[in-house]
Amino acid sequence: MENRKPKFNELSNKPREESSEERTRDPVDELIEKLKNIDLKDLSDRDIFHPEGYGSKLAETLEIQTVQLRRIYQELKSLNDDAKKEGIDKVAPRLYKLYAIVEYQAGRGIIKGKFKNLVHKMLDNIERHIGKNENTAKENLKRAYDLMMAIVAYSKKGG
Repeated sequence: MENRKPKFNELSNKPREESSEERTRDPVDELIEKLKNIDLKDLSDRDIFHPEGYGSKLAETLEIQTVQLRRIYQELKSLNDDAKKEGIDKVAPRLYKLYAIVEYQAGRGIIKGKFKNLVHKMLDNIERHIGKNENTAKENLKRAYDLMMAIVAYSKKGG
């Protein structure tokens, strides 16, 4: 995921204690900060799908109704599918509308600000490549879809 300390002490090969900062680090803030410097496409499958990855951590942390989570997931899935067929430039207007949908949901109190900020950062990550590098934009869209799929899957884990 990032440059984390090993889980084992390198000298004694015994489990290393996590610092209080590591235990309390909010995965939403961590991912938003990370996406300022990397593309979504740079997240590995392990980063997204592993039980210790962002999908699981975000599902535990985000306070969002399943119906709202699935709405964003379905829209990203549709955008991803259509971008494969038509190209990213053709689906860009729908991507921009997703900003407004998320903002509207946050304004009504349906979703929390952290989830809104995360979705905006994911959309920013895709949008900055539209018209410049179609392949990177499409790869970032695919990873946004993958991440949302993992969040949906892990949110179902508990019930």
